[in-house]
Amino acid sequence: ADLTDDDDVFLENGFVETKTLFPKAFESSGSLKDGKIKGSGEKAEKVKMRIAKYDELKALWETINQKALLQYKIKDEDEFLSLFIRYLKENADKFTATGIRTVQNKIRVDNGLLSATETRSLNDEVFEPINTLNYREFLLKLSQTALIQMQTLHKAFFVLRDVLEISKFLNERTIHTIKAGFDRWLLLNSFNAFEVGFSRVGGSVHPTKFTDNQGNALAEVNASDLGTQFDSSSPLAEFLFESVFFDSELEHANITKNQVKEVIVFTKIPKNSIKIPVAGGGTYSPDFAYIIKTSSGDTLNLIVESKNVPDDQFLRSEEQQKIKHAEKLFNLIASDTKIVFKTQFEKDEI
Repeated sequence: ADLTDDDDVFLENGFVETKTLFPKAFESSGSLKDGKIKGSGEKAEKVKMRIAKYDELKALWETINQKALLQYKIKDEDEFLSLFIRYLKENADKFTATGIRTVQNKIRVDNGLLSATETRSLNDEVFEPINTLNYREFLLKLSQTALIQMQTLHKAFFVLRDVLEISKFLNERTIHTIKAGFDRWLLLNSFNAFEVGFSRVGGSVHPTKFTDNQGNALAEVNASDLGTQFDSSSPLAEFLFESVFFDSELEHANITKNQVKEVIVFTKIPKNSIKIPVAGGGTYSPDFAYIIKTSSGDTLNLIVESKNVPDDQFLRSEEQQKIKHAEKLFNLIASDTKIVFKTQFEKDEI
């Protein structure tokens, strides 16, 4: 029997019958988890820090929170031009004659039933390339958005004029597509098409996610910075916090099960706290920091990136490149403080 009419409106009892026929589509697992949406007046959930443990972590925490600048080791503007031309040439086939179609969706409630309708119009179908800017305006906006010299942009488009007619795509969408695409290309081609390096920036590292302006440990931090999932079980005694928040089963095992007697203290690194700059303008932050006392009595500083996949073959290319950036930065830091950086996969124990 039909459940909706010709306008896709549920018939009487149609919605109830739909839920009966397709129960899995309405299971709560597809909904947002508790705590994902908060009212404007609600306070963020906090987790208490074991402040005495922070003293043992302090030196490593301050070291890895040092600010660093990413350096593109590109000789001159001509070399940069050749890289930008490579990007455009590799993506020229994506510049196709597309257009804009307007689709209007309406949701309404009739007699307690929720219905959705979709309205389309042939008059809204546009299949010709769209120009909303003249060439100079386009170059100026692209230059400001992508931080590339106008002259360099013009040279690149001129060189590729036979394979990419940019004059057909002078609009804001093209600008944002090139910006995002070239940023991703720079990330994926770093250490291959060009090298990158880091230089450290002086000054105080405080405040941080764990400390105030004076460098004193905070009594508690936002739980959401440590993970989206909560477990009421107790964390290992060496863990920096009193409660268990995590983002994957691998992280959960690290916090509650994988005890190593040589570990003095360890912590989940709050998201976006250690912002390691990467090519293309993004940042990267690893997952765990460990202080370990070795059998010889030395202290080992261990930074861990936890990936809940079998091995590095399952990592996205972007993730592999970000990890390479982290290794590069920690190698620089290691000249002063010995830091070991490792990637942990699903079958690896600390």
